[in-house]
Amino acid sequence: MLSGYFDDASETAWNEYKKGLIDFVIAVVAGVTYLNFNGTSVNFMSTTFTIAYPLYLLLIVILIWASINVVNCTDGVDGLSASLAVVSIGTFLLAYGEELGTTPPLPSSLSAHCWPTCGPTQSHPAS
Repeated sequence: MLSGYFDDASETAWNEYKKGLIDFVIAVVAGVTYLNFNGTSVNFMSTTFTIAYPLYLLLIVILIWASINVVNCTDGVDGLSASLAVVSIGTFLLAYGEELGTTPPLPSSLSAHCWPTCGPTQSHPAS
C-alpha cells in the first residue's frame, strides 16, 4: 500500500517497470520471511513432502506478484465486484440458460465497464 501511496503522491508518475520491480521486491521479501519461519515442508491431506527452497520461493513470488497485479487490473473494488458478478451471472446462465430464454444485458454491461481499466494508465493526475 505504501508503494501505491508514494506513486500517487509523487510529482511524476512512476513507470510500469519501477512499480513492477517494487512489487517483485515485496514478493521476494514476503517469500523469504514465510520460508524462514515455516520451512519448506508441505502437508497435503495425509501426505507430507518437502519442496526445494529455491523452487518454493519461486512459487511464492509468482503467486504474490501475480496476485498484486490481478488486483491492479480489476481497478479496485468496482472492477473486482463487476468481475465476480460476471462470473456468477455467467455460471447461473450456463446452469439455467434454457429456462431464461435470452441472455440478460448485465454481464455485457459489466464487462464493458471493466474493459477500459485493463491497460496501464496513460496519464497521472497532478496532486
